[in-house]
Amino acid sequence: MEHQTLFGYHEKAMNYLGHAYFSTAATFIGNMAGDSLKGIDLSVLSTDLAAGISRHIRIDAVTDSHPAFVSIRSLFSAADLPYAGVLADLAIDWVLASDWHCYSAVGWEDFKKEVYSRLERDSGRMPGYFTVSAGWLVRENWFDSYRSIEGMATAFFRLSRKTRRDIDIKAACAVLRGHQDELCTQARAVITALFSEPLIAADFPELLSRPCIFLQGS
Repeated sequence: MEHQTLFGYHEKAMNYLGHAYFSTAATFIGNMAGDSLKGIDLSVLSTDLAAGISRHIRIDAVTDSHPAFVSIRSLFSAADLPYAGVLADLAIDWVLASDWHCYSAVGWEDFKKEVYSRLERDSGRMPGYFTVSAGWLVRENWFDSYRSIEGMATAFFRLSRKTRRDIDIKAACAVLRGHQDELCTQARAVITALFSEPLIAADFPELLSRPCIFLQGS
């Protein structure tokens, strides 16, 4: 969930699944669109948008500073891949999506349908360029691409269309294949840390994903 500069504007906009996962109904739009509004005065926004953006910022801060995230990022850096932080974000979404049953009591299709429906229903309230990204997310069914390495190749290609430097898609996929166990362990550590954040823990019963199964010892 690291902040990167792509094509001259500050944009990550790739770890949408993670932000959706940690959203409540009230914080959903602001959390999903947070990268569109970096640096904006939150006092000029509606209460729910401001709360969602604040959550987005906190999620990014906790993630980017976590040793497990640093370890994931280093795997991509070691493969001489640019934008290692953004690739690490995508790797966390890959772990979350491919092992969804370990992370949520809500079925994948039900969760995805809820998120896509909210994005379509609230399109008129979306700030900045997130309206365009959200439209593509739904039309191209981005979340399903996070469920397999073949799908991740497509996700890496989507990223490469935004970057100044070329991304070796085969090399990025090789990191996923070669370090799958480590990536799962490190991603779980990041997700656990986020659930421990007071801002998120207070909303635990209301999260769109509902309780995270592994945190309950199941």
